[in-house]
Amino acid sequence: MIVLCWAIAFIFFGIPPLYCLLTVPGVIGALCLLVYGTFFNKAMEISNMKPSRCWLAELHYRGITEPHDFDIYFHDPPEEQQVTQMRRKIIATVSVKNHRDLHSSAWLFRFGFTKKASIPRLGEALIAHVLDFCKENRFSTIEGVTRECDEDLRDVYTKLGFLMKQIYHKQIIGNSLRIMKAQFGMDLEKWKGYENYPTD
Repeated sequence: MIVLCWAIAFIFFGIPPLYCLLTVPGVIGALCLLVYGTFFNKAMEISNMKPSRCWLAELHYRGITEPHDFDIYFHDPPEEQQVTQMRRKIIATVSVKNHRDLHSSAWLFRFGFTKKASIPRLGEALIAHVLDFCKENRFSTIEGVTRECDEDLRDVYTKLGFLMKQIYHKQIIGNSLRIMKAQFGMDLEKWKGYENYPTD
């Protein structure tokens, strides 16, 4: 469009052809600067984003049946060579990502437990590990939601220091079926770390 305008100006108004020829590299340079600026802004936005992470809890055991009691290790267990020869099964999972609405805030999601009885112990360990991760990555707050049937998970949130922010109902099938949800939140400045967390 700019080149066309200069061509019309050259034909009808007698503007020197040098000015008309300079518009071509000028337009190319402007497009390059525009593309560079767009990529630079996107790169800065991505670099400022906090990382997302997912954790899995694996159960290592010998024999056919799963044990009722187990020890929890966040890193390599003491007898790592023996562990490689054991059966293994994923028994819990949790994920954390950037909050969609709040700046510098994390969102807990994708909770999964194979056994309801393991929620209190595994839930505390996993969420406490997530809190350590969020504090190391300079999140200021963290939030999560539980359903009405997640009573054990609500107890874990409360025990770790989360506060209930609101209770609401989410519609699933029109007005005929609704599920109650509770939103919990925590200021990470109050979290002193899993090593200082009272387990009893």
